[in-house]
Amino acid sequence: MCESPCGKRGHSMKIFVNHLGFKPDVQGKFAVVQGGTSDTEFAIVDLNEMGYNEIGPNSRENVIIYKGTLRRVDTVWGTYHLADFSDFKKPGIYLITIDNKYNSVPFQIREDLYLRTLRKAYDYIHLQRCGEEVPGYHSPCHLDDAILRENGEYVDAIGGWHDAGDLRKWMEHTMLLGMAICQIKRNLNPVWREYDQTEGDLLNELRWGNAYFLKMQDGSGTIWHDVAGGVDGDNSDNHWTDNICGTADDRHINTEFNPVVQWEFIYLQAMITDLFQTVDPEYACLTLSAAEKTYGYMKDRENSSASAVAWAVLACGEMLKTTGSKEYEHRLKQELKILLGLQEQEYRFNQEHVRGFWYKDTSKTDFFRGQRDTGVPLIALCQTLPLLDEEQLRTECLQAIKLYCHDYIRPMVKTNPFQLIPFGLFTREVTKEKYHPLAGDLKYRCFPPTIVAFNQGTTSHLLSNAVGLELAAKILSDDELSRFARYQVEWTMGCNTENACLMTGEGVNNPYPHSRFLGLIPGGIMNGFIGTEDDEPFVDMQYTMDWRTTEYWSPHTCFYIWYVTLVK
Repeated sequence: MCESPCGKRGHSMKIFVNHLGFKPDVQGKFAVVQGGTSDTEFAIVDLNEMGYNEIGPNSRENVIIYKGTLRRVDTVWGTYHLADFSDFKKPGIYLITIDNKYNSVPFQIREDLYLRTLRKAYDYIHLQRCGEEVPGYHSPCHLDDAILRENGEYVDAIGGWHDAGDLRKWMEHTMLLGMAICQIKRNLNPVWREYDQTEGDLLNELRWGNAYFLKMQDGSGTIWHDVAGGVDGDNSDNHWTDNICGTADDRHINTEFNPVVQWEFIYLQAMITDLFQTVDPEYACLTLSAAEKTYGYMKDRENSSASAVAWAVLACGEMLKTTGSKEYEHRLKQELKILLGLQEQEYRFNQEHVRGFWYKDTSKTDFFRGQRDTGVPLIALCQTLPLLDEEQLRTECLQAIKLYCHDYIRPMVKTNPFQLIPFGLFTREVTKEKYHPLAGDLKYRCFPPTIVAFNQGTTSHLLSNAVGLELAAKILSDDELSRFARYQVEWTMGCNTENACLMTGEGVNNPYPHSRFLGLIPGGIMNGFIGTEDDEPFVDMQYTMDWRTTEYWSPHTCFYIWYVTLVK
């Protein structure tokens, strides 16, 4: 069984804090202290004024510039203490100390805290290019992609980006990298010209990835599922090739239908159309035509899952903004009503503790849980609200945002000392492991059940919700929601039970990534924590190449970048 640090509470004290640090004026700056302590105070030391350690650790007394009181919190993870220093705003580099003996990781207080990481996260996308040489990482690769699995016919599917710590090209996930670039361009529009002096890095990279996405559209408008995804997700195509078509190592195109892929494609093409309308109208016409073709394929198809409906809302909203067509306005309202119908607006299951959560699909027989898209319904609502002209629908949409944020997220983050959004709700123990009672008939796990066929860390679950919560915070003028959003990012950036920053090249104590072909990629973000059978957090810190916790993945990069473009 995985051993979790939560099971080591008798060991020496540990202080966990966001390795990046904090913006000066934000509220809710805190560190989490684990381990027994009789101390009631913590202190902050300015590294510029810190005593030199000629003899041993902290052998000279430090200059204390801030003192605060530890607050005890009892949770399902045991007893912790919180060190809140929200009123400390002075820019600088600091650490937290207790009794001049136990120290936190040094961290910064600075206004551009997250922006300074943005280029690194973006460069990760560039370094994942497939189909050409990436200096320092790999020579030209996969120039023989790919053949259709059903008949062996060759189709040019060269290009795009590798999806994760492997060499596969899943459409569902790599299209999110394109969305991330669109968000940078729309929300910040930095002048980056390291790779392309003429058009700029962002549009050049977007063209590169999108060339592959366009190749994955067949004559009917359907978007194929992946290149090199293997058979039922196995690793049979996850390898380097000889770059020669027609040889034994050729990789396959899987053409299975996935509604999420279709709606993501439409959403992305509409955004790209908007970005290129002025600088390259001909290319914008091409991408809009591709979006319309796939929409034509999806026009008469119904969506039932929360994920597909949410992406359909985003896609139709973007097409409405781009074209102004009543067709997309009508479909947007149709999908939005389905999404609103998937939300539980009443207190059910013999409790009055939480509501506002989503059901998995229109059957409403289970709750919406997952490692990737759990924040997308909230994102879709927030992005759609400004497009609505019907007062009743606007009111319902706004109410749904409030219900999810105030009546679900707010009580759920109170279940643990890090204010982490738990994995999800259950009405029964679906596996023979620990489920925490919440209220009435409801139970929850902080992390996914482990005794299942597929178990993966929850970084994108957290970061997608961070994006949605930050958008909602702006709509509702609610700083508390912005704090909840930030706590999900802070967990990812080191304020967690392993004191481990999950972005390569930032923070300290980084796990070694499950990146078997390229090794360390600066800016890559890992899958993150899974749970033990006792639902305590676990991430591989022993170099076992545990893909579940340490593999890079495109969605993490997308949602992190998206979040950064919002908080700036």
